[in-house]
Amino acid sequence: MIQTYTFEGFYNHKEIEGKLIGEIEIHSEGFFESVTIDCTCKVPEQTIKGRIYNEANSSKLSFFRYPKDKDIARVVYLLEKSKTTDFSGKYIGQWIRLPYTINTNEDIKSAFAEIDPEVCGVQGYTELELHRKM
Repeated sequence: MIQTYTFEGFYNHKEIEGKLIGEIEIHSEGFFESVTIDCTCKVPEQTIKGRIYNEANSSKLSFFRYPKDKDIARVVYLLEKSKTTDFSGKYIGQWIRLPYTINTNEDIKSAFAEIDPEVCGVQGYTELELHRKM
């Protein structure tokens, strides 16, 4: 069963603050791919591809963001919120600029497992609010 959510959020690093808005359709096992609008980016239409799932006492939301019509990502978002019965709510975490590229056509679940924030350079704080679309 596909679940649809709208989202709005922001990311920052030092003096840079960006705003993301969009909608995702969550498919089986929590995977999604969608186009988002980055209101502060030179190329506002960006593709996001990721996964949302429950783990222990929290919900995890992870996705790669990259220019539309490309399959190579260098930015990843890793967020979580306290577990509830629904994915709706505020997710808090970090965005990371990877020191390498990820081919988003490959196994996305494995790609997230390989990310080590300790070896990544540019990082910042991010918040994203998901609302279930009825």
